[in-house]
Amino acid sequence: DPRTKPVAEDLVKQTFRGVEAHGRRNAWTIPARTIGNSDDLVRTDEVWFSTTPGFTGINVRQVYDDPQSGRMSRDLVKFTQGEPDAAMFQPPEGFETVTEETHEEVRCP
Repeated sequence: DPRTKPVAEDLVKQTFRGVEAHGRRNAWTIPARTIGNSDDLVRTDEVWFSTTPGFTGINVRQVYDDPQSGRMSRDLVKFTQGEPDAAMFQPPEGFETVTEETHEEVRCP
């Protein structure tokens, strides 16, 4: 069935917000008169992953385009290089940690 076999395409490297990325596009074609469509319908999914050292594998852009449901895109819009602020990982003021010991037997099936 040609609808289930995407045509894959490697895309040339691009830079997004200073991060170099490699892209790949998959396209699926729904042939004319398959689902009541008079013409072929082409659905595409394009994804870009960072190739910049230290950020390898981060999804920086994704575009999904479907003539039946529309176009959706997600882009990396803001990031900060370096260590995150440690305050982000502190419990909120007034938070209390309670430690309890249990001596019950735990059985796994």
